[in-house]
Amino acid sequence: MVIIARDKWAIGRILLTIVVMYFVLQGRQWAKWLLTGICSFLVIILMAMVLLLSSKLSVILIVGSLMMAILSSIIPIYMISSRDLAHYFSWKRQNYSQ
Repeated sequence: MVIIARDKWAIGRILLTIVVMYFVLQGRQWAKWLLTGICSFLVIILMAMVLLLSSKLSVILIVGSLMMAILSSIIPIYMISSRDLAHYFSWKRQNYSQ
């Protein structure tokens, strides 16, 4: 989708997300909420783009954007609702602080 849309800023956003995900895996609480916010914002932007610009977008971009919105909504839902992930974060924070 980055190549089709010719969005050069997408590479920077992808790299930022990778860095934030690294800190999430380290158990950092701020990174968990930042990643949740990034994914939630992405869902809103993608859905708004599809709704407002659907007549100007190709079918591939519409379908790809909807798929990305669905996949991006799964991440924050799982991060907020999973007890196993909450236990993992607390375990990583305890190990990090030692």
